[in-house]
Amino acid sequence: MTIDKQALEDALDFDLFAGDFGDSDDVELSNKIVTGRGEYTCFICYGTIVKGEIHRSAVHKFDGELMTYRACNECCKAMVSSVNYDFADDNDDGQEPIDARYALGESMYFGWEYQEIIKALCDGRLVLAESQEAAQ
Repeated sequence: MTIDKQALEDALDFDLFAGDFGDSDDVELSNKIVTGRGEYTCFICYGTIVKGEIHRSAVHKFDGELMTYRACNECCKAMVSSVNYDFADDNDDGQEPIDARYALGESMYFGWEYQEIIKALCDGRLVLAESQEAAQ
């Protein structure tokens, strides 16, 4: 279930790059909750952001290069919970919901990377070192 723009405003307070110290010239140019006009990939969970989905869009300048980061509605809800500390209760392990979303992204990213490796092996674009030695 998606939630509206107003309910996601606290997600803007979540630091997408906490702990990453950049250059003194790095700057945030835009950080807002938007309605998608196209299809995008979430920076956190690597899921698809569909057209019409309310999500976070941030534009930063790093090392002189403009970078756009988008976070899906589900990741924004997790950001809101983290920012407001809404996740801790007696039946919870105390883990921030956003950590689970980042973990999902890592599994999606590495799963995608694995699939690409398998495809490359199957169509001959990639050859394992043992296979090369055996062929010689």
